Amino acid sequence: MMICYYAGATWQIIPGASVFFGHHANPIEIIFLWLGASSILAVPWAALWSHNARLRLCGVLITLVLLAVPPLGIIGCASPLTAAGILFPGLAWAGLVLTLLICGFLAAYPRRGLVLAITVTLPAQVFYRAPKSPADWQVVSTHLGGVGLDTPDPLAEYAAAQLIQSTALNSSARVIVFPETVVSNWNEATDAFWDKTIKTLRRDGKTLLVGATVSEPNGRHYFNAIVVRGATPNGEFLQRIPIPIAMWKPYSQAGVPLRSGGAGTLDVAGSKAAVLICYEHLLIWPVMTSFVQHPTALLGIANDYWARATTVPNIQRACLTSWARLFHVPMLWAENT
Repeated sequence: MMICYYAGATWQIIPGASVFFGHHANPIEIIFLWLGASSILAVPWAALWSHNARLRLCGVLITLVLLAVPPLGIIGCASPLTAAGILFPGLAWAGLVLTLLICGFLAAYPRRGLVLAITVTLPAQVFYRAPKSPADWQVVSTHLGGVGLDTPDPLAEYAAAQLIQSTALNSSARVIVFPETVVSNWNEATDAFWDKTIKTLRRDGKTLLVGATVSEPNGRHYFNAIVVRGATPNGEFLQRIPIPIAMWKPYSQAGVPLRSGGAGTLDVAGSKAAVLICYEHLLIWPVMTSFVQHPTALLGIANDYWARATTVPNIQRACLTSWARLFHVPMLWAENT
């Protein structure tokens, strides 16, 4: 049953991965990857399930925790815990614990679980008021497409850079955010090319956050990053959990390294934003490690050109909306298609 649950929740990676990998992978490999991940996530459910109600309650709680934290948390998509913000908006960590308990009670003592859910969720829904988005932030969604594992087109790269710079210069916001990897490779040459724009932004008190890949100085790794330029001191916020196999290649010196203990928030213009990049939207661990730092906003960026014919972007946004409701912070979303 749980294999079917996870397979049903993630099946749209099949058409999406076909676009991303292109000729670098065949459909059989993609299907095996999908079924393999679904099977791995189902194993703890089978191992800890019991016909005894008390043991089943404990087993469900332990399973959900195991699938939320590394190592299983690295592929722990479609967790029922993601519903916490829909059920218990504004209750923060208490809402997450309640969701965990309700999952256990529904499996072991369904009536008690249902009563507990209704008793708490109704007041939470009645008294919840959505927070206002920061007026001095602008998130820009783009339609720049992508190339997956193939080489980017230099003319398309130049056009994207011009669009980003002109939009940032013309914006009246203090912080302007662009989606994941809309700049394919940020390096010293990029800083030189953008120098005039960056100086103008700094003079005007503006900060630019732009998704880009950043190469490792003395290695073959690269990082999926948010590059910070302008009024805020230069820096890079690095993705913590990249997509396994496609980006993070275990035991390889190439690809994007796993950084499960990396920074989860970014301080910009007096705000502290919890930052989730693409694949991290679907997981529990990056959310937990970000919100333990008490952010004032939730920023999600994605490059979903490969999934625009699927519901993956809607799923990502729904997950972020739930977490923002749970912790009562505004949600900011920048997506490239």
